[in-house]
Amino acid sequence: QSGGRAECQSDFSTEATVKRTRRDDDTTKIDVASDRLIADCLCGELPQTIAVALSQLPTQRASEVVSHLPATVQAQVLERLVELDPASSNELTEIQDDFRDWLNHQIERSLHQAELAARLATILDATHSGTRQRILHNVANSDARLARELRLRLEDA
Repeated sequence: QSGGRAECQSDFSTEATVKRTRRDDDTTKIDVASDRLIADCLCGELPQTIAVALSQLPTQRASEVVSHLPATVQAQVLERLVELDPASSNELTEIQDDFRDWLNHQIERSLHQAELAARLATILDATHSGTRQRILHNVANSDARLARELRLRLEDA
């Protein structure tokens, strides 16, 4: 941990990232993202930033997101939530818009990574076992999270 930031254990699994698959026209990515994905997107941020972001969510949703943050971050975030200064309505609207844009981008990126991981797993599944293990080993050296996700997907195949 450095600078008050925590490590997040996010995966690429579509099941972990999406609460429901049907999207209405007025539904944003935040609405379909799981509480865990939102926490994963936020937990690399400073506690003050997380607090501001959580203040933009409905109370129950914010509570669920906090439950998925690392324990070391939870108390810091809750302390910052209590200390938040009420913003003027113009600042609040700008914060809400910026937060939604940023989080929508993070969610879109996670969903894209889930799709890519699924495609990669399909390719690896068709590869000879020895070659597959060598490729997974090489992937693990550069991206342990992707390698773990690929292994899980290959086990499920």
